[in-house]
Amino acid sequence: MRRLVLLTETIAFRDVAARLALLLADYAERQGTPTADVIALRLNRTQEELSLELGTARESVGRALKQLRARGLIRSGGRETLLIADLSKLRAVAHGE
Repeated sequence: MRRLVLLTETIAFRDVAARLALLLADYAERQGTPTADVIALRLNRTQEELSLELGTARESVGRALKQLRARGLIRSGGRETLLIADLSKLRAVAHGE
């Protein structure tokens, strides 16, 4: 029940970039592989699948990914892999900071 309330609040009150940042941060904590300077996250999902998880359009996910890249929070690590430079900064974006 608590997770459902959190999900509802997330969708209702956060923009797509913040919701995506939260999703990626959660995935990184659960599935990421820490290296010397980044967390490598094998994200075997398409933008379409991410959009369904976030309750938005695929195009919005693409724009949000570009925003997070432009801020230096994520970068591509090859096919299906994202590199997260600073998990705490990604979490800060997720919480509107």
